[in-house]
Amino acid sequence: MALLSNVLALPNSQSLLELKLHAANVLLLVQHPALVDRFICYDGIGHTIALLEYVVLVPNKGQGEDDD
Repeated sequence: MALLSNVLALPNSQSLLELKLHAANVLLLVQHPALVDRFICYDGIGHTIALLEYVVLVPNKGQGEDDD
């Protein structure tokens, strides 16, 4: 849950808005499991997968990697 909260605390930018949407939807499900039916109806699985892809595939971006 700390990861989701940290994502939402990032400064707003066009590139982060979609990521924040995914994080907010996943956080909503974690805090309110009774909403799982609505979560599935509104592509919550897609939001979860997109968030996980970002967390797994982009964890080191901007942390000392060369951009050349």
